[in-house]
Amino acid sequence: MRLLYYLIILAIGFAISWFTFQNWTMVTLTLFSVLEIDVPLPLLLISMFLLGLVPYALWAKARYWAMRRKVNKLSKQLEVLLLDKTIPDKNDKNKQINKAPVTQTDQERELKALAEAAGQSGIDQDLTTPRSSS
Repeated sequence: MRLLYYLIILAIGFAISWFTFQNWTMVTLTLFSVLEIDVPLPLLLISMFLLGLVPYALWAKARYWAMRRKVNKLSKQLEVLLLDKTIPDKNDKNKQINKAPVTQTDQERELKALAEAAGQSGIDQDLTTPRSSS
């Protein structure tokens, strides 16, 4: 695969140099009707190509800078979130884990009330696991 890459680069280089030698003519470049410069055609074409790359290079650099800022911001937010979490120590029984209190929703309360009214004993108090019937 690397050989194919080098062959393509070699072919492009050969084509550019062939074009340069075949079209080595002087072109008069007139700037503001005051200044006239004789420039070789290949030099003019290459310089205009490179001048055309400048806006894209500036845009790409600005986009990279914006993405880099966004990544740094998100990294800092992630670091803060990870540092805020308390990791429980298995040996320390007194440490508490930050957990939100479990609250019942209206549907769970309604289901529990219906189960108590019907006298069903197949539902646990927390309504998460059914009792095993033995």
